[in-house]
Amino acid sequence: MKLFRTFLRKYRRARSMPPKELIAEISKRARRRINRLSGLKPGYMFYLIKDSVHKSRHDGVMQFPRTLSVGVSDACNLDCIMCPRRVMTWKGGLMEMDLFEKIIDECAEYYIIEAALIGFGEPLLHPRIIEMSKYAKEQGIRSVYTSTNCTLLTPEMSKEILTDSGFDRITLSLDGANKETYEKLRLKSDYKKVTENVAYFLSLKEQLRKRKPVVWLQILRMKDTEAEIKEFIRRWTPYLGLWDEIFVKDMDTIGGLVEDMRTQEAIALKAQKERTPCQQLWKYMSIAYNGDVTVCCKDANYVLKVGNAKESTLKELWLGKKWQAIRDIHRRGDYDRLSPCRDCLTWDL
Repeated sequence: MKLFRTFLRKYRRARSMPPKELIAEISKRARRRINRLSGLKPGYMFYLIKDSVHKSRHDGVMQFPRTLSVGVSDACNLDCIMCPRRVMTWKGGLMEMDLFEKIIDECAEYYIIEAALIGFGEPLLHPRIIEMSKYAKEQGIRSVYTSTNCTLLTPEMSKEILTDSGFDRITLSLDGANKETYEKLRLKSDYKKVTENVAYFLSLKEQLRKRKPVVWLQILRMKDTEAEIKEFIRRWTPYLGLWDEIFVKDMDTIGGLVEDMRTQEAIALKAQKERTPCQQLWKYMSIAYNGDVTVCCKDANYVLKVGNAKESTLKELWLGKKWQAIRDIHRRGDYDRLSPCRDCLTWDL
């Protein structure tokens, strides 16, 4: 009522307007008010309503994925023993800026919530990674994040990320609480240098009083690191800001592509869970540096490729027959028909 009275005061001729025009004007102003109060991009609330209707008519499938993994860098400078790069059947590379902008522009059109600038490589290898993060944020992507092995997290790069990037979150991967364990897992890396990089980044973040990007300091829980997790937490907790956290992530076989190095506890817990259709198929999309699109971020060899972002829109691929056929297979529980689904451990994420 208050909104209506305000409208009448501002527009003296409102009473003489045709009912349809009056309702349309009030509706437009209501949308603006809702978006201002919520801090969301104009039109988002009404997009959610439209998306809800789409889901009800298309077996729970949204108009567009809510999260996207963009392989800005499918190249890497390390040779980690738990990484699928060792068995990947294609050569990685760096995404072209034109392709990146095409992808982000379409994502912005459909109010995508999260964009992960990651891929099967080291994102900081891309010379335009900061520019990419800013572009994604400027187009209205609500959460832009990345992950790094920290080898290239120099003082200069740290300052750029903290003061001139569009990242809302960054994962700093540091597997191991001592030199021996870390360098056994992450070949070609230097434990001393990497820990210095991480310490500097966290200290600079505190010095600059930056809340973003929020830091997830990650260690993989696996046979080799299980005994060091408490020490890892004890050592790094004092460096963390109010919004930062230590993320202990269970080891994954990436659909059976790497050796199973999980702890016995993790194996037992997983064995107790009943298999269900993979949630990624209904909310997530993964794109390689060259534009290839797959239905799963664990599909390192793009066995489930549904098309290419250079040749089709993302929405066409998302709602296309290939993707829908894979969803149908999961609905029927025929997981063994698909690779890497038959050996996947993270279908419940």
